[in-house]
Amino acid sequence: MAKSLEKMLTKRTSLRVMESIQGKYLTSLQHRKPTSTEEEDEAAIFARLEKELETALDEVDVVFEANGLARMEKTYADAQVRREDGTIVMEIFANKVVPFSVEATSHAVWEHFVHSMDHIPSRFVYQKQLKTETTDDTLMESFGLELVGSRNATAAFRVRQIRRKFVQPHRVVIAWPMYSEALELSAEPTKGVRLHEKCFTVVKALPNASGRRGALIQSCYVLRPEIYGHVADRERILTTLTDFLLDSVSHTISSSHQMIENYLLDGALRFRAEPIALTQVADQAEVVEDKPLLQQQE
Repeated sequence: MAKSLEKMLTKRTSLRVMESIQGKYLTSLQHRKPTSTEEEDEAAIFARLEKELETALDEVDVVFEANGLARMEKTYADAQVRREDGTIVMEIFANKVVPFSVEATSHAVWEHFVHSMDHIPSRFVYQKQLKTETTDDTLMESFGLELVGSRNATAAFRVRQIRRKFVQPHRVVIAWPMYSEALELSAEPTKGVRLHEKCFTVVKALPNASGRRGALIQSCYVLRPEIYGHVADRERILTTLTDFLLDSVSHTISSSHQMIENYLLDGALRFRAEPIALTQVADQAEVVEDKPLLQQQE
C-alpha cells in the first residue's frame, strides 16, 4: 500500500501543472457560444439518450467481452478501429489498478465525473447547462467542448450527454451515451459531422491471493462518426477526425484515471494525518495532566 501511494505521488505533479495551464486557456472560452447548426430538438436528443441507457448494462458486457476487457485484470490501454455498416467505429479503452476498495474507488470515479471532468488538460468545457438537477446516480448536461490534441490540432463540439451510475453486487457501472455535433475541425468551421458515443466505466474488485484490497477501473469509449448532407471531402474529413479522436480520447481516459488516483491518494493521506494529529493532541494532554502531580511531589 505504501509503495503504491508513493508511486501515485510522483505522477500527480505534472498533471496539476497542466491543470493550471488549462485554467488560463479556459478563461478565454468563457464567453464563446457553442452555436449549433443541428435542427433536431434538444429534448428529442435527450429522450433518445435516455432510451439508450435502458440497455447499457447488457451492452457493456457485450463490448467488454469483444475487446477483451472482461478477462483483463491489469493496467492496460489500447484502441481498435474497424468498418461497420459503411462507417468507422473506434473503441478506445484502458484499465487502471488502484490499491483501494471498490466502494472508495467508485465514489471517486463518480465525484470525478460530476466535478472534475472540466479540469482535464487539453479538454476545455464552456457554456455548460445542467438539464436536470444532478442526483446521486444521474447527470444530464449540454455544453461546448474544445479538444486539443498533439501537434496543437483542435476540434470543437456541441455535446449532449447523460451519465448514469448502476450499482450491482459485483461491480459499479457508469454509462453515458453522448451525442456531439462538430463545430470546428483544425480551426475551420465544420458542418454535417456528428459523433455518436457510448461510454462506460466499470469498477470491480481485483482478485488478490494475498488478501490485500484493490480495485480495477475499466473505461471504454465507443465512437461512431457520421457525415451527413452534402459535404465535400468526406473521406478526408473522416480520416482527420478519426486520427484526432484516437489521440484526444486516449489522453482524456488516461488523465481521468490519474485524477481519480489523485483523489483517492489525497483522501488516504488525510486519513493517515488525522490519527497522527490525534496522537499528538493526546500526548500533549497527558503532559498537562502530569504537571500538577510533579508539582505536588516537589
